[in-house]
Amino acid sequence: MSEDLTPFEKIERLLRGINQTRAKKLERDAIQWFIDKISQRSKKKNISVSQENFLKGKRGVSTPIVGQMFSFWYDPKHKKTLPYYDRFPMIMPFDISNDGKSFKAVNFHYLPPLIRLRLLRALFLTMNSKKLSRTAKAKISYKLLVSSAKFSLGRPAIKMYLLSHVRSRIVRIPPSEWHYSIMLPLDVFTKASKTRVFKDTVKALRNLRKRK
Repeated sequence: MSEDLTPFEKIERLLRGINQTRAKKLERDAIQWFIDKISQRSKKKNISVSQENFLKGKRGVSTPIVGQMFSFWYDPKHKKTLPYYDRFPMIMPFDISNDGKSFKAVNFHYLPPLIRLRLLRALFLTMNSKKLSRTAKAKISYKLLVSSAKFSLGRPAIKMYLLSHVRSRIVRIPPSEWHYSIMLPLDVFTKASKTRVFKDTVKALRNLRKRK
């Protein structure tokens, strides 16, 4: 990959034409990137990929912002009746309630790795700034998520979150780290395995295609 490419161009090229083999490699690269980053910052050896390490050193926000990416610990209000849920969401909000007490978002953890990357590339190409500053945003809305096949990949991962049930700082993930962050093994699914979650997601996507 040419050194004179901008960060935006590097990530866009990386995500272009993504397939299963490249997705697997990017998973491995993401883990190594994370370990290297934390090791340099903490000067410790034997760094593990953990939710606690991921939250360290990132800025917290009071309320998530549409079109940016966030992560936090979460305890669902209706967890007793949910078939399963992710306690450490990796989300991109598309709707914030008027009172700021709840928000709807796509949680990338509900999507199999290859689908995550395909959705991310579609969203990445809608960015309002190619500089990938911390305030850069992707264009995302419910209308967009139902508008075409490439964006509807995120529909099975749409979830609603209550601010009062967030159990940690809400950390903002810079756009330059989105492609690595969504590939890290940070999901904490409760009441079901990741395999079951992915199977349900793929089934939901097939049903969406049949309706069109």
